[in-house]
Amino acid sequence: MRPTSGLPAFEWGEYADVEEAYQKDLPIGKALAEEVILALEINGRPLTPERGGPVRLVVPGWYGTNSVKWVGSITAADRRASGAYTTRFYNDPAASGMKPVWGVAPESVIVSPSPNDLLSADMPTKIWGWAWGDHQISSVEVSVDGGGSWRTASVGPREGRSWQRFELPWTPTSGQNILLCRCTDECGAGQPLTDARNAVHTVKVEVDP
Repeated sequence: MRPTSGLPAFEWGEYADVEEAYQKDLPIGKALAEEVILALEINGRPLTPERGGPVRLVVPGWYGTNSVKWVGSITAADRRASGAYTTRFYNDPAASGMKPVWGVAPESVIVSPSPNDLLSADMPTKIWGWAWGDHQISSVEVSVDGGGSWRTASVGPREGRSWQRFELPWTPTSGQNILLCRCTDECGAGQPLTDARNAVHTVKVEVDP
């Protein structure tokens, strides 16, 4: 089988009262990536059933639903697996029909300030948070007026598959401030404002005069 073809299927487990094996598939190129492993241990100890033992698949950078627990078999095929978990579940609408939910979409969240923080008007502070995705995050923008305007935040480096910290100096104004953040990855993919698992994160903070 050529490295660019085929879809190994990993299966077992139960979900959503569907009476069939939990079967997921990966493109052969991803399955053969060095970072994708079949895990038998964690921290030198055998995997417990709660963690997917005795054998589980680990697919870094992809949503956890692809890291199949309790692996019972692996099959190489020239087409996608036909089970419920590749046809009914874990697919998103696309122009060509449906696309599998594989790589983690770019996403960011504001950690500080939080809605419970006590802020004073005209006192300089800092907005900071985390951004992550399957691909490296190249930029993060922050809005302090509910999306009316956006400012570019500084973004820290990515080490391996670590999350990336972003921050932006900010001097709040009195009243309610609506903070948003959105990121873009190195491939140009970004965060939609609404209606997506990686939709833009919003924080509302009250600022004393």
